[in-house]
Amino acid sequence: PVFIDDRLAASAMARHLEHDGSLLSRLLIEPARRQRLEHALQEAASGPFGRFLPNATDYFWGIREQRVRKLVLKDGHLIEPDRPQGLSIPFERVQLRQA
Repeated sequence: PVFIDDRLAASAMARHLEHDGSLLSRLLIEPARRQRLEHALQEAASGPFGRFLPNATDYFWGIREQRVRKLVLKDGHLIEPDRPQGLSIPFERVQLRQA
């Protein structure tokens, strides 16, 4: 596995999300591209590194009470699966960048 400093990853992500045309923006926001990404991740889950994916998120982690929390994509929003009435971030470029 490869580990990346969270601050570096967050900074790089925010910079990519500044622009509609960036590769990351298109991959996450355009439905057809995101669907292909999700399909590739599902295929990877059955591969040799699939054991790492059950603990993965739908793209992002959140922080609450100084702990890292899993976020999942539901109805166009990132939420904590254990607290569906809690955190809710619209899965849109501007809101993701601000988060």
